[in-house]
Amino acid sequence: MSVTFKGIANYGGNALFLEVEPGIERDNLVEFGSTVFEIFKETSVASRQFRFQPVAPFIRIHAAKRDAIQPLQTLSASTLVPEYADVVLGRHTFAAVEISSVASETEADGYYKAIATCPLTPQQ
Repeated sequence: MSVTFKGIANYGGNALFLEVEPGIERDNLVEFGSTVFEIFKETSVASRQFRFQPVAPFIRIHAAKRDAIQPLQTLSASTLVPEYADVVLGRHTFAAVEISSVASETEADGYYKAIATCPLTPQQ
């Protein structure tokens, strides 16, 4: 599965991310994410409501640091980097699905610790 990143958006005043270009590839990714979540709900791995949004975060301010600097909410993507609002920023092909927990500790590089990783293989 591959997607094209096009444009930059803001989430919650503490993160900027690359958006996945609308179209069939995005629709397939959303359907995949929703299907995985439904399986999690059926097996009691997850219980709350869920809305999968395929994005690639690239700047995130931790809550503890938000008071010390101006939140990204006031620096919207359109004002911070307007020249990238409609630019194709690359294409990504997924090689694996990784399940991470935001409740778990992060790795030394800042990424969430993976609970499980499943390689994706092309259909035969």
